[in-house]
Amino acid sequence: MATALQNTMSTPRVSTLDVLWAFYQSQPRKVKVAFRNLLETQDNANTKQPRQIVQWKKDLREIRLLKDGWDDEGAPSINRDAINNTIKIATSLNTYTAQLIRLYPTPLGAVSLKLETEKGRIKCDIGDTQISYFVKRLGAATEHHSFEDINAETLSTLRSNLESII
Repeated sequence: MATALQNTMSTPRVSTLDVLWAFYQSQPRKVKVAFRNLLETQDNANTKQPRQIVQWKKDLREIRLLKDGWDDEGAPSINRDAINNTIKIATSLNTYTAQLIRLYPTPLGAVSLKLETEKGRIKCDIGDTQISYFVKRLGAATEHHSFEDINAETLSTLRSNLESII
């Protein structure tokens, strides 16, 4: 016994995707490029995780806003050069180290940088032309760096010290 198959579809169906593709293909090159750029931008916006603002940036934003007398005892506002030097230091650090540092204003108009881990701690006062800091490593004598001029060498040494206790 032979069976015959019947074609139940008399005309092929056109899918929505086929219509959209045909419409896209009929557009001028500039429109196609603009459309692809728009899709790429939307994809990037949808896939990116919201960026967490690093704590030191929050600290520095608050420090910048301090006016003379911020401590109720006549402390000056924080020196702009000290803030710029702090930015140089923080942005030169690797991402992980930079996320761990905290910044505080000092009553002398400088910025205090602090980092404390299980391996040790560093407290650094950053001024307009000089820095002073100590490094206390677990099981070692405290290392002092007092009133050093801010230059590439001292910044490199500070960065190495900060990264060494991570």
